[in-house]
Amino acid sequence: MEKKYYDSTNLFAPRNRTEKSPDYRGDVELSAELCAYIAGKFKNDETPKIEISMWTKQGQYGDYFNCRIKQGWEKTFTPKKQEISDDEIPF
Repeated sequence: MEKKYYDSTNLFAPRNRTEKSPDYRGDVELSAELCAYIAGKFKNDETPKIEISMWTKQGQYGDYFNCRIKQGWEKTFTPKKQEISDDEIPF
């Protein structure tokens, strides 16, 4: 059974380069969870934030980039300031 690596990609330099070729290219397969996050943001008229991490690797045909894609960090929790009265302190 073939193992799928969702939310990641490898970027390789094209073997047959032309003047218009990109320096590197690759395909990304996104998980259902990441797609649901993106769709939920669009439904709420918000812009999804995606984080990409990249490592340089050495392969059989030269250097390539290994990338991981995930939901970006978002501030979702705002602590509320609570006032405490002297009656609530037990000492």
